[in-house]
Amino acid sequence: MVRWHDLKCFNPYFQDIWDGKKNFDIRKNDRDYQVGEMLVLREYSIAAGYRGRAMHKKIGYILKDCPQFGLQEGYCILGLED
Repeated sequence: MVRWHDLKCFNPYFQDIWDGKKNFDIRKNDRDYQVGEMLVLREYSIAAGYRGRAMHKKIGYILKDCPQFGLQEGYCILGLED
């Protein structure tokens, strides 16, 4: 069974993923993300809350545990697929 993660996504990052300009996301790795899991990215604004748009993305790649490249401990870069 595939695990799903429901996540807030702030603009301009949400819009860039929506438009296909951005195919990755930097996240705190507090959910033990795994390749093949699914994300529900929901457009969110601090001032207005959830904006109504959402999209599904699959985790195709995970970069973590590499502080030598500037990635802070406890964070990961998720490669996103449709």
